[in-house]
Amino acid sequence: MSTPVARMPCQQKRRLATSSHLGRVGAAADIADAVAFFTTPDSRWVTGQVLEVNGGLYLGPRASLHH
Repeated sequence: MSTPVARMPCQQKRRLATSSHLGRVGAAADIADAVAFFTTPDSRWVTGQVLEVNGGLYLGPRASLHH
């Protein structure tokens, strides 16, 4: 999948992954799984939503676990 993250140099991807709340860069399967949810009966009561599938990117800086 050609995305800005996929085209990043490895060192930059590692930095992005370590700053992510989930500790990794997202994959196509992460998006596909979220989309697949809306094709199941489990989503039958969901209307008018915007699903942010970004691994916590918009939550702000990741808190350090080492004090």
